[in-house]
Order: sequence, then C-alpha cells, then structure tokens
Amino acid sequence: MLLALQSIPCGSAEEGPSLEDKVKTAFLYKFTKYIRWPEGGPADDFRIAVIGESGILGPLRELARERLADGRKIRVERLRNVDEIGPCHILFIASTERERLREILKKAEPKGVLTVGDGKGFAAEGVVVNFVIVDGRVRFEISRRAAGRSGLEISSQLLKLAILVKE
Repeated sequence: MLLALQSIPCGSAEEGPSLEDKVKTAFLYKFTKYIRWPEGGPADDFRIAVIGESGILGPLRELARERLADGRKIRVERLRNVDEIGPCHILFIASTERERLREILKKAEPKGVLTVGDGKGFAAEGVVVNFVIVDGRVRFEISRRAAGRSGLEISSQLLKLAILVKE
C-alpha cells in the first residue's frame, strides 16, 4: 500500500484539499501501522496534532471520522503555538514553521512523538519523517537518529520505502 501511494503523481485541478495533501494524509495513517511508540504515551485516543498552516488539516479530520489507529479513535488538533505541544502520537509540522523548527523539536522530542515535517531539509534538522516531492510524486525521508532520540521503533518495511537521511 505504501508503495502504491508513492506512485501517485501530485497536482490536481480539483477543488478542496489537494491530491498531495490527501496522499500525505494516507501516508500518515499508514505510518501508524509501521511505528511503535514508547510506553507511557497518550493512553486514550490516538492524537495527531498539526502546527502551522497546512492543507492537510481537512483531510486528516475527514480520516479521523472514518478510521481508527491502533484500535483507537483518532483525534486531530490544530496547534497555534509551540507552548500548545503536549502528549500526542504524531506532530505534523508544516513548512511555515521553519523558523520555529528547533523550538518545536525541543518541545516534542522528549515526549516520544513521531514528528512529521513538510519542509525541505526538515529530516536533516531532526524531524523523524519528512515529506518530499521527487519527480512529481510524494515520497518521504526518515531520520533514524531522530526516531531513536524520540524512542520510536520504525519497521524495516517502512525503512525500505524511505529515503534515509545520512547523519
């Protein structure tokens, strides 16, 4: 399934969420099956937080109405500032947050959060997974070092599909 997502070209003339944002949302959902979070994280709902301006918020909320993650209801939250970062499973960091990236990571890393970025070079800066466009298609980079610092275990199946960041 992840491989099939990587073959979908980006760009669309449709109204509403872009195809690129829908593909990224599908990837986020699939990541939940290939990542193991450390014990002691949020125990109730599966929490996904979005910080910054991104078109992914709508498709994520739609996904949350239709699906479960790890057998739990998905709750999507929009964060406006770094101080709102709390316990969550996934923190999506929009490209608009480049200037606050280090501050965001400093706040999220000790909490065992899967940080997912949407900006050029974010994985090299310490984001665990970062979306990139390669030949017009959505791909993703993974920083194994950042995952280790956050206490996350990433499946070898997911690592095979990723662009691994040299560290």
